Amino acid sequence: MRPRCIICGVDMWPCKANKVYCSPRCIRAHNTMLEREAKAEALKDRRCETCHALMPVTMRADARWCSKACKNAVPHYYRGTRTCGWCGGSFRAVNKDQVTCSLSCGQRLRQSKRRAKG
Repeated sequence: MRPRCIICGVDMWPCKANKVYCSPRCIRAHNTMLEREAKAEALKDRRCETCHALMPVTMRADARWCSKACKNAVPHYYRGTRTCGWCGGSFRAVNKDQVTCSLSCGQRLRQSKRRAKG
């Protein structure tokens, strides 16, 4: 019986009977296939942060939600209220770095910091 490549099935005559691949290209293809299978196995038990359903294996490895609907169900603001760094009023922050309640308060705060330096 003649040896055949396990990836593409090419007849590899004449060669050693224990040879498995016909070329480096088929070796790379087989290694890539094994890596993909291992990655899919590792990602199969992930769950959505909102609905706790199983995540599809085809989703990115760093995905946190199973769909756009689940992502949009999570509030996108930084939780809690803060005190404005300029006017002292309370506001709900949109992100974790927000210091002022509005753009105008932010501009005034930056201008006062520039004057203090100069």
